[in-house]
Amino acid sequence: MPRTYTTPEVAEATGVSGQTLRRWAREGLLPIPEKIHRGGRGVGSAWPEGTIAQARWVLDRLNNNETIAQVLTALQAGEYRAKTNERGA
Repeated sequence: MPRTYTTPEVAEATGVSGQTLRRWAREGLLPIPEKIHRGGRGVGSAWPEGTIAQARWVLDRLNNNETIAQVLTALQAGEYRAKTNERGA
């Protein structure tokens, strides 16, 4: 079964805030996380395997002065190749 990550895990591994991660998902830069109901502790997110690598790729592109639109175009053109193993992430 593929590993999933919580928002805090992805945020810590990438140095990107949870709010930014959720915005990137809404904009199509990251996969949409699955909602996880945690009883009395509310709702959390389960990000699919590969999200950390993809978020790092997005961040690298943005840090190289590309716009969100340019990164999205590159993603849609297949310039990002998903990794299935997050070990060492």
